[in-house]
Amino acid sequence: MGIDTEVTSEGILVIRLHGRMLLKDLHGLESKFKKLINDHKSVIVDLSGLEVLFSMGIRTLIVSAQMVELRGGKLVLLAPIPDVLAVLKASGTTKLIPICKDREEAERIVLKSAAP
Repeated sequence: MGIDTEVTSEGILVIRLHGRMLLKDLHGLESKFKKLINDHKSVIVDLSGLEVLFSMGIRTLIVSAQMVELRGGKLVLLAPIPDVLAVLKASGTTKLIPICKDREEAERIVLKSAAP
């Protein structure tokens, strides 16, 4: 699994996950996410390139969303493929973290939440 990041001109952290999230990738994933999101109130996790998502990956997403919300921000998930979306729905994650179909919608949600 690969992870790429960018920070937009509006200060939104975009984390792109791609490939297959295998068990070997899960070790240290939560601490890596904590480091990435530490200074950001607006976070988009782009799942469009992620082929497989395991339960520990879901846990990392939920914990990360909670951490961002505790700082008054918002984390949203962007464009998961149908198989990943099905896992997110079955786990109840879609009730906890907003899922957006396009980046414009995701940016609007996180910026609205981070506004004073």
